[in-house]
Amino acid sequence: MSQKIKKTRSPLSIFCLLFLLFFTILIIIVGQKISVPTTNINQLVLGLRATWNSSFGQQERVDFLNNATNLNSTMSTTTSAQFEINKHTMIFTHSRLFSRNKTLETTIVCVGSPYNQSCLFHNLYYVDSAFVILTVNGSYLPPFSVRTDAFNLWPTTPRTRTFNSYADLEIFVRTVIDPKVIPAVTLHFGQLWHFNIGHALFDGLYPAYVALIRFPPRHLHPFRILAGVGNCNDCWSEDVYGRFAGLGILKHIVLNQMSKGNWFVFEEFVMGSGTMCQRCTQPNFQLPGGVELD
Repeated sequence: MSQKIKKTRSPLSIFCLLFLLFFTILIIIVGQKISVPTTNINQLVLGLRATWNSSFGQQERVDFLNNATNLNSTMSTTTSAQFEINKHTMIFTHSRLFSRNKTLETTIVCVGSPYNQSCLFHNLYYVDSAFVILTVNGSYLPPFSVRTDAFNLWPTTPRTRTFNSYADLEIFVRTVIDPKVIPAVTLHFGQLWHFNIGHALFDGLYPAYVALIRFPPRHLHPFRILAGVGNCNDCWSEDVYGRFAGLGILKHIVLNQMSKGNWFVFEEFVMGSGTMCQRCTQPNFQLPGGVELD
């Protein structure tokens, strides 16, 4: 029985081998016909190089390469900025409107002297790169100008929009602007030299945290930082900011891009670090944050 099986399979095996050999030869022949000779490729490269050298001078070639490098860098920066915008937009879009605040009106509590004043805002609105206070006619608002950066002599003063009644304000918020909520506590400050970790900590984060301590117990819970810092690809101080706060960091320049024609509202917002930075020396040479808290 086994001999019959071997005799039956023998012609089939020979046929398979012949077919495989024929198919291999066919592939080799077709590959030789469609392949480009190496000499032709070398001639093409030499021709392109000669055209490049003859058509452009050395300075023009350098300018072209520099422009290409700058374009690539700009595209990378734009892509990174767009990623930041998309990331924060996704977070804020899915936030529920006013999860803790019982009113849509902006309320303000301020602490400290005008020189080093810090303010806590409930429902502080933001649109087109500007803070906006929505209030009802007759509501009391304390002086709310604050300094978010000790090296910026001009205070930050949100714009005010007053409504005749709370019903008008509510209609405006819910049906007209429909803001995206930035939940929890947000701490805002500016820092010019955050690429230097010393300045980033003691001229930026330290005085801002002193302002947050003025409104306990918010400094004991995770919060978000709205940082007025410039673009820096390798500033690890930004990671320090985000880790210290617990809820991450949102750059002010990114928020400005997001707010073009779009309304946002901060659930709780603290700003006003004044001249409480480490470099803002007091007459007794103490850190001003400690002096203010005594």
